[in-house]
Amino acid sequence: MTDPSQIRKHAIVLMRKALLLLDEAGEKVAAAHLQFAIDIAAKSNPIRTNQYGPNWSAD
Repeated sequence: MTDPSQIRKHAIVLMRKALLLLDEAGEKVAAAHLQFAIDIAAKSNPIRTNQYGPNWSAD
């Protein structure tokens, strides 16, 4: 397996399996970080800070 696209797809499959295990173990923070990594690897558009709802940051 030397095609970068295939390697990325395989990594995403493995990360999704790990995500299920983290969810089952109640590891919410680790699962959230892994989900973000999956989103980046899948080249989707992960939710950005303040994308939804009010801006809670100090101005």
